[in-house]
Amino acid sequence: MTPEYRTDRDQTARLAESRLPARSIYLTRDQAVRWLEQLNRLTASDRTAADLREMRNSLEEACWLARWKREEVILEMCPSTLASVAQRLMQITHGESRIGDLHVLEDMIEALSWFDHHGDR
Repeated sequence: MTPEYRTDRDQTARLAESRLPARSIYLTRDQAVRWLEQLNRLTASDRTAADLREMRNSLEEACWLARWKREEVILEMCPSTLASVAQRLMQITHGESRIGDLHVLEDMIEALSWFDHHGDR
């Protein structure tokens, strides 16, 4: 079943405001699936995680597009979202009620933090 194709207006508005280009994160299909599963668990348990839901929606769309094009998954994110998601994931990994797979969380934090400091690869 294909996910509903939608444009994230909040992310588009932030990109227009900041005038900074989106960051492209290249993921293998397996890596993208693990990230998407992790984000689904996190957003199901935390209804206030708008930044995580935004990332999940963007990743879901990127996975669908990659499957259709038969190529790697390219997740495009606003730089300000990268920082807020990385910070939230750090809080989750250090919290008492850690949700999900620590290895996947660490992989996500490492990738998002790298882009926060270095930009596109």
